[in-house]
Amino acid sequence: MTRKTSLPPLTALLAVVALAGCASTGSDHQGMSEAQFQSRQTIPKGHVRDPITLQPIRITPAEDYKDTSVDGMSENTIRLLVEAEISGHRGDLKRLLSDYTAVALETKDSAVIQRAFEAAQYMKDDPAALALATLWTDVAPDALEAHQHAAVYQLKAGDFSSALRHMERVMELGGQSTFDRLAVHAATLDPQTQDSLLDLYAELIERHPEEASLRFGHANLLAQRQQFEEAYAESGDLVRQHPDEANYVALHSKLMHKLEGADAALAYLKKQRKRLPKSMQIGVLLAQALLDEEQFEAAEKVYAELAAQFPKVPTLKRSYAIIALQNDNVEAARQALQSLVAEDKLTNDAHYYLGRIADQADEIDTAIHHYSQVTSGGNFVTALARSAFLLRNADRDEEASAMFAHARSLYPEQSEAIWQVEISLYNETDDHQEALEVAERAVEEHPDSLDLKYSYAMTADRAGKIDVLERELREILEQDPDNAIALNALGYTLADRTDRLEEAESLIRRALEIDPANPAIMDSLGWLLYRKGMVAEALPYLEKAYMAFPDPEVAAHLGEVLWETGEEARAKTVWREGLTQDDTHKLLLETIQRYGLSSAQLINE
Repeated sequence: MTRKTSLPPLTALLAVVALAGCASTGSDHQGMSEAQFQSRQTIPKGHVRDPITLQPIRITPAEDYKDTSVDGMSENTIRLLVEAEISGHRGDLKRLLSDYTAVALETKDSAVIQRAFEAAQYMKDDPAALALATLWTDVAPDALEAHQHAAVYQLKAGDFSSALRHMERVMELGGQSTFDRLAVHAATLDPQTQDSLLDLYAELIERHPEEASLRFGHANLLAQRQQFEEAYAESGDLVRQHPDEANYVALHSKLMHKLEGADAALAYLKKQRKRLPKSMQIGVLLAQALLDEEQFEAAEKVYAELAAQFPKVPTLKRSYAIIALQNDNVEAARQALQSLVAEDKLTNDAHYYLGRIADQADEIDTAIHHYSQVTSGGNFVTALARSAFLLRNADRDEEASAMFAHARSLYPEQSEAIWQVEISLYNETDDHQEALEVAERAVEEHPDSLDLKYSYAMTADRAGKIDVLERELREILEQDPDNAIALNALGYTLADRTDRLEEAESLIRRALEIDPANPAIMDSLGWLLYRKGMVAEALPYLEKAYMAFPDPEVAAHLGEVLWETGEEARAKTVWREGLTQDDTHKLLLETIQRYGLSSAQLINE
C-alpha cells in the first residue's frame, strides 16, 4: 500500500537535533534586542523557534516514529537536518529534499531515508523517489513499505524485472502484492518486452503457485499477447478458486466475449450479477455490456439499481442520468442531475446535461443558466458554444459577445480556446466579416498562438481576404517551417485561387513529404495536378484521398475529374454520396450545377 503523500510531522530525532542546534546558538545574541534574547532563552520544552517570527513551534513525532539515537552523527549532519526542516517550514522543499538526501546517503539511517523519500514523493520527483526507495530497501530489507514503494516507482521507470523482484519480496513479507498493476502497465510495452515479462511471471508462478494476484497478472499479460485461450483457462481457474473476486470475474467475462461471443458474455454477467449483487464492478460491467449491445432500457434499469444501491458514488448517478436521457426518460434524468447539483458532485457534467434538457425544451434562459455553470471539463467549450448560439439565434448578439468576454476574464488560462469558439460561431452562422474581426482581436491578444493564426487565415479565406490568409500562413511557416497543415493550406489556396501553380506544387509536395498519409494533402495535390491539366496523374491521388476521407469537398474534386475522364456514372455516384453527408455543401453544389445537374436529380436517380 502507498502511504499518503503529505509530509508527516517532524520526527523526534529532529526535535532532539533542532533543540541541540538552538542551544548551541542561544548565547549568541549579537544584533538582538534584550527582549528577543530573553524570549529565546525561555523556549518551552519540546518547542523550537520559527526562524522568521522567533515564536515557539511545537515539535511532535510522527505516529509511526521509532526513536533513533543521534549518537555518532557529525556536526555537519546535524546542521543539514536542522537546515532541511527549516527549509520545509519556509516551503523550500527542494532544499529540504537535497539536505535530507545528503544525510540519508551519509548515515544510511532508515528513518532519514524514509523522510527524504516522502519529500521526493510529495514533490512528485520520481527519479529521486525511486533512488531513495531503492536505498531504503537496501538498508532495511525487511521493510514491507519500502519494497511496496520501490515496486511502484520501478514500474513508473519501466524497470519491470526489478518491480517484480520487489513485489515478490512484499508477498514474502506478508503484504499485498501488485502483480495486477504491473500487467496493466505492460499493455503499452512492445511485444518483446511483454514476452520477457511472461517468462518472469512463469518463473514466479513456479515458486508461488498459490499466489492469485500473480496468476491474475499472468492472465492479463497472456490476453495482451493475444493468447486468449490460455488467458481464458487461467481466468476460469481463478474464478473457480476465488468466486467472489470481482476483478477475476471481470477478466473472465471479457475473454469470454472474445472467444464465445457477446451473448455468452452477457448471459455470464447477468448470472454473476445475481450471484454477487453487492459488487458494484460486476454491475457496471453488466450495464456497459448491455449498452454495447444497444439494450438501452435494460442498461438504464441496471444503472438505476446501482445508483440506488451505491448512493454515495456520483459517477453512477451521472451514468444513470445520461442513459435515461438516451431513453427519453427526461424526468428521471433531471431528478438525478439535480441531486448531483444539490450534493455538489460532478456539477459541471450535471449542469451541462440539465442545460441540454432545457435546450431541447426550448427553455432558452434556463438552458443558458445551466450551460454557464459549466466551468471546466470536457463539456466546457460545448456549453459555451451552445449558449452563445442560442443567444445569437434569439438576436441577442451583444449578450453573446459579452458572454465570451466574461468567460475569458474568468478563465484566462482557457482564453485561446474561448476565442476559437467565438470565431467558429460566427463562421458557422455565415457572418464571416464579424468572424474575421474577432479572429484579428484574438491574434492581437495571443500573437504567439499558431492555432489562432491558422483560424485567422481560414476565416480570411471564407471572407475572401486571400492576402490576409497568405500573410498569416507565411507567418506560421516562419515560426514552424515543417507545419504540414499550413503548407497544405497555403498550397491549396494558391492552386485553387491563383495561377501560381508551381509555387503551390512545391508547398503541397513538401507537406506530403512531412505527412504522407494525410488525405487532405492528397486531395490538394490531386486538385493541383488537375488544374495543371495532368488529369491522369491527378486521379490516383483523389481516389486515395476519397477512400481515406469521403468528405463532400473531396467528392466534388474527384467527381469533376472522373467526369472529365469520361466516367460520368462514377462521378454521379461520388457526388450523390457527398450529398448524403451534406446536401448544402457550397462547393459540391456549385460543381454539380456547373455540369448541368441538380442535387435533387442526383438523389432521385
